[in-house]
Amino acid sequence: MLGRTSRRRFYENLSGWLFIAPLWLWVLAFTAYPLVDSLRLSFRKWNPLGLDEYVGLANYQELAGDWVFWLAYKNALYYALLTIPAGLIWGVAVALALQNIRWRAFLRALYFMPTVTSSVAIAIFWALIFQVDYGLLNNFLGFFGVEGPNWLGHTSWALPSVSLVVVWMGTGYWMVIFLAALLDIPQDYIDAAKVDGASFWQGFRYVTLPLLTPSIFFYITSGLITVWLQFEIVYVMTSGGPANSTLMPAVHLYTEAWSRLRMGYASSIAWVMAVIIFALTAIHFFLARKWVHYDFR
Repeated sequence: MLGRTSRRRFYENLSGWLFIAPLWLWVLAFTAYPLVDSLRLSFRKWNPLGLDEYVGLANYQELAGDWVFWLAYKNALYYALLTIPAGLIWGVAVALALQNIRWRAFLRALYFMPTVTSSVAIAIFWALIFQVDYGLLNNFLGFFGVEGPNWLGHTSWALPSVSLVVVWMGTGYWMVIFLAALLDIPQDYIDAAKVDGASFWQGFRYVTLPLLTPSIFFYITSGLITVWLQFEIVYVMTSGGPANSTLMPAVHLYTEAWSRLRMGYASSIAWVMAVIIFALTAIHFFLARKWVHYDFR
């Protein structure tokens, strides 16, 4: 027989587990089970129409020789080199500009609006701006006698155009992160640098930037993960074209899964993506010990 204290503790624990049970059921049904099942499917040929055949490592062997898959990863690398540095510089610059101005709260909300706007709506909006014949950008360039290119229809311009939209869309979110980090820097450090005769750029280089490195680390970590998962903007604006110049791994995965109904092959793509993301993130965490500073002490 349980004592009164033990029974009360039992019922308290039981009520706690009952409260979190819906969350656990959600995680099991929509995260854990799909994760395990996708690994199983990566070793099979399977589709919803009835095909189900064990093929071992055949999907991964096909993946190794799939030039479209490697082209998608080449595009993702180019996209990362465009968006991660540009987003970092622009986000920090906007945060610095808003740090000490009067209408900081209003402008912060204004910059944050694209972050809470539908990605599909933003993609359609920018696709209209980039339209070659009647788009706002080319019409603006036309006033100065400049003939704008086919931004989304030319292989040299399509991915930079998409990258510009992604950087613009993420500005508000990262501005808030970097602005919070800037406001958290002790004013004593800034004042001490000024007393020592440091200019604005010297103070930024030797005081502000080192104390921003935890936020920069978070930014780069997020970028290394999301760059491989970029889907909505690319799919709506270009569908991976022209000539696969904007094809991203997530778009390639979607095409194989839902256009060609090769669910097993798509699952192998997903698991290779997961391994690459894990490896890059692990390397990034290892190197962070050499450049991330949480204080001057």
